[in-house]
Amino acid sequence: LPEGSTPPRFVSNPDGVLETDTENELNRILLYTKVDLGIETRLVVVNHVKDANVESFTFALFDNFEHNENMLIIVLAYQDHGVRLEIGRNLERYISETECQEMLNKVLIPYLREDNPDEGLIRLIEGIYYRVQDKQGKK
Repeated sequence: LPEGSTPPRFVSNPDGVLETDTENELNRILLYTKVDLGIETRLVVVNHVKDANVESFTFALFDNFEHNENMLIIVLAYQDHGVRLEIGRNLERYISETECQEMLNKVLIPYLREDNPDEGLIRLIEGIYYRVQDKQGKK
């Protein structure tokens, strides 16, 4: 995962699934998410998760962060057709796992079916941002 870069990077796209412009846009949105809402997000987009399933990979990644109470981890294994999202304990008061799953199903999955992960991930991240912003009472 990207760490300590300037400008900050929150997206890991080692297999080049996403376009460079999309990766830059997602990093921009996730910076606002961190600054405005206090959510530390990591988005990992790969073709395959080797020697693990997406769920266990995402949980291990999430567990790797010592202070993960305000974290959001999203892993998309594009060619495996797997996606998983983990949220920190403090974020659950603003967005539940059920709401996250609904957003995956209603926002991201239709774009993935159209072979458009770039647009799907942008819409998903924007949706999460606006939902948490609304529940935090920030506009």
